[in-house]
Amino acid sequence: MTPTRTKPRLDGLDVARFLAFVGMVIVNFRIVMGAEGGDHWLARAVTLLEGRAAATFVVLAGIGLGLAAVRGNLHRTASVTVKRAGFLLVLGLANMLVFDADILHYYALYFLIGVWLLPAKTSLLLATIMLIVVSGVAMMLLMDYETGW
Repeated sequence: MTPTRTKPRLDGLDVARFLAFVGMVIVNFRIVMGAEGGDHWLARAVTLLEGRAAATFVVLAGIGLGLAAVRGNLHRTASVTVKRAGFLLVLGLANMLVFDADILHYYALYFLIGVWLLPAKTSLLLATIMLIVVSGVAMMLLMDYETGW
């Protein structure tokens, strides 16, 4: 007997999230294997994924979080998301012992910020977006991204 879902999932969102995840796996595999560079069409295609797959995944996760909050109980959504963020943080920090380029712990931070912003008004969301964009540009100009790699 299959359980019935009271609220249907958005299959397109799940497929897009899966494709973004696959893109991140491909990019990270390429980095770990040291297979960077090359003129082959496949190497150029993977280069196009760098940064975009991870950013797409974060945006899609945010959309999913927002939809969960709108469709259900905001407090319950926040509680579940904080637990998931804690799991991602622990898993990501443990993974950093093996793989320096781990990004799971960043997703934990993104989810915590997302939970904090769930009840926010549009003006606070826009101000936060501007702060993040300006901070990101400032850090790229003032800090050496390659340090520690």
